[in-house]
Amino acid sequence: MKKASLISIVSTLLFCSCETRTETKPPEDDKEYEFKVENGILPGVFSVSDSTTIHFSQGNLQYHVSTNSWRFAEHQTDIIEDNFYTLKNSKHNENIDLFGWATSGFDNTTLDSLAVNFQPWSTSDQYNTSCPDNPYGYGFSLFFLDTIKNDTIEIELDFSIDSTNYDWGIYNAIENGGSQDSLWRTLSQDEWLYLIYQRKNAEKLYGVASINGTNGIVFLPDNWVSPSDITFQSGVGDAFGIDYFKIKNYFNSSKWHKMQLAGAVFLPACGFRKGVEFNNLNITGAYWTSSCPKQNNPRYLYFYSNYLTLTSGNNPHYGHAVRLVCENPTQNN
Repeated sequence: MKKASLISIVSTLLFCSCETRTETKPPEDDKEYEFKVENGILPGVFSVSDSTTIHFSQGNLQYHVSTNSWRFAEHQTDIIEDNFYTLKNSKHNENIDLFGWATSGFDNTTLDSLAVNFQPWSTSDQYNTSCPDNPYGYGFSLFFLDTIKNDTIEIELDFSIDSTNYDWGIYNAIENGGSQDSLWRTLSQDEWLYLIYQRKNAEKLYGVASINGTNGIVFLPDNWVSPSDITFQSGVGDAFGIDYFKIKNYFNSSKWHKMQLAGAVFLPACGFRKGVEFNNLNITGAYWTSSCPKQNNPRYLYFYSNYLTLTSGNNPHYGHAVRLVCENPTQNN
């Protein structure tokens, strides 16, 4: 598979000019704190294993259906509050940012006839009892993996999308993230576990927060140095509830601007989708990993005000957010 270094791309792409009427935007008086990056790469460096460091993308992944195009949200706090999945067709003229498992748009049905729900707008939650290998139709099927394994290609017999075309970043060119495929990828469960619990000072480098009223969780880079006028309280809140994010940490535009410059990353509490029904906006966050050790049990990062975990369930049809990363070539050689 083709490999490329995003940071080495010469062209400079700032924020995409596409806008969505239902997407949260900063107020007009916050324009002086606009934070711009090149090719979608945030500055913070994060260890995800003993030998691998990464940069996060500038915001959650978004897809425009009618133009079949992908982009990163302009701001880390952006959430599309009204994801129009009900149309379920390619003429749909809005952005969406909650996706079913392995819905990169990669059509592999010729070889894997059970993987029918591959489109980014796929919402089907129908359980097909006649297809026990992949009853929901998302991602790889067991018979397909068996075929590959017996055909001289050495892979582990699991259902993960690591480095496959089912990974949203491997298959797709992100228009404000380098505009080439294979530049971005999705973190695995083990990489998230390392970032949250195993890197140096890990317990001090994440915490729930509210940024101008948008709730979520902040992750700080390996070499975090706090700006002089900012206090960061690590960890989760004391209780469940929408207000407990801001009790732990609250940052206005000015302070968040300084934190971003110092490398901070924010994952907004974007809720989740079940079919075309939306739940828990600004209350919980659910982000797919690339890991799926068992059929129909993809792993995802899940948090609310007083809880953070890596979990799974028989729910590949649920719509979760996707936050892509690129590897840091200066430290991974």
